[in-house]
Order: sequence, then C-alpha cells, then structure tokens
Amino acid sequence: MTATVRSFVTVDAPAVAMLEALCNPLPWHLEDLLPFADPEPSSFVRLGLVALDERGRVLGYLLASSVAGQAEILVLGVHPDARRQGLARALLRGLFARLQTLEADSIFLEVRAGNRDAITLYKSLGFADAGVRKGYYADSGEDAVLLRREL
Repeated sequence: MTATVRSFVTVDAPAVAMLEALCNPLPWHLEDLLPFADPEPSSFVRLGLVALDERGRVLGYLLASSVAGQAEILVLGVHPDARRQGLARALLRGLFARLQTLEADSIFLEVRAGNRDAITLYKSLGFADAGVRKGYYADSGEDAVLLRREL
C-alpha cells in the first residue's frame, strides 16, 4: 500500500480518535489527542504523525513526546484492515527523521508483552529490551515490555 506520512493536525483528530478506539482497549479520548495536533513550541515537544491512503483517509497514527534529548512513543495504531502493509514502519521512520531535527539521543516505548507482532517490528528497527513493567496494563494486568533505541 502506498501511504503518505505527515504531521497530525486538528482536522485529523476525529479520525484518529475512531482508530484509537479500534486499536486500543484503553483508548485515548479526543481531548487527549488534540494537544498533539499543531502543538505549541516548548521544551516538551509533542509529536503526532498520521499515515494516509491515496484517498486521504487516516489509516494509522503515532503520538510521541520528546524532552531533554529523550523521546517516548506514547501510542501507535493502524486500522485492522491495513495492518502488515508497512504503515507502522513508515510512521516510525517518519518519527525517527523528526527526532533527528530535535537532536534526540534515544527513544523508548512500552508494549504489551503479548503483542509479538509489534515487538518484532520494533526490534527490526533497532529497539532492544530495556526492562519489564509487571502488571502494567489496568484492563488485563498484562506486563509491559520496555524497549529502547539509540538515535
């Protein structure tokens, strides 16, 4: 699938909120997403990206933050019908490029221990194990695997 990755803007928020509800058992709400659309400059940087299909539909999204040289991926989702087509990889590569301009040194994330596909993707892009948060996810008590990558 050919996709365009661009910055997340306010007009994308309803589509991202709908995707988030499809992708996440504990979804972020619209009001939580809005600060990532057209964020105001500060030392704490909010980054949002969307992946669009050829018709301009939002099929994937990524929200991250960066402060003092360290970035964190907060949430990443791809529409269930568009998975395994390179959208998450494209979003991550877009994030890496933006983080270089911010001079971030490293990036980390947490992912459900049972989400093997996501863990495989992250590791294929250079992330390495950095720890485990036992019982992290409130909906299931599932552990979170911490992953880290130098930039």
